[in-house]
Amino acid sequence: MIFATKNNPNGPAINKPETHSIDLSGTVLSFSMPEGNSYDKPNPLGTILDTVNIYERSVSSDKNSDSTVLADRWFSYKGFLGEKLGSVNLMLRLYHLDKGKLNLFNNSDFTSYLDQYHKTHFEQWNEGADEFGQILPPASYENFDNNSIKFSHYNINEQQSTILRSLYATPISDNCYIEFMFRYIGVRDTEAAWLKMANTLENNILSSVNIKLTDSEKSAMATAFESTGND
Repeated sequence: MIFATKNNPNGPAINKPETHSIDLSGTVLSFSMPEGNSYDKPNPLGTILDTVNIYERSVSSDKNSDSTVLADRWFSYKGFLGEKLGSVNLMLRLYHLDKGKLNLFNNSDFTSYLDQYHKTHFEQWNEGADEFGQILPPASYENFDNNSIKFSHYNINEQQSTILRSLYATPISDNCYIEFMFRYIGVRDTEAAWLKMANTLENNILSSVNIKLTDSEKSAMATAFESTGND
């Protein structure tokens, strides 16, 4: 740590990833990432669930009651004598929708839902936030394929751009989807070496994601594609 600098920061061991697998009622989600190294945060290794029943929707008074946290992990980047340069919080969530309202395997339904969900969420958040905590909903989504998985990606700025969110969402059933959120904290210089290293971490984790749908979900996805004329 003493030899680390701003141009050569110390961060998580991205060359030593661990593979994790989560059983989502028969659909298997797997991905790889290094251990958490942000020991100034509670539970640095984070929570990784093994099994989740996607048909049981959690009920609570929390504003995120429509989601279940599947994984939570912190990564820090430090310079000379432990100087804090920035950190990344990875949060993997499973979101539940009411059955029958939309078919998330339909890309138009999915992106329309995401747009409205985040617009409503940010409006509610901003009602109680000061000017430094205001969040703007993403102007647009980028849809792309990764390992044959169709992701909707969007970036969000908050607190005068010192905190950034990079989110990737993809459906795993007609009414459930997962979201990988990478929350960058301490972003002031977009050319900083630690931020480039964090971007590599994000890309490595995303590239490792694999989803094996159940036969029934594969059928639901195929039906959605046929009804919209998608390939």
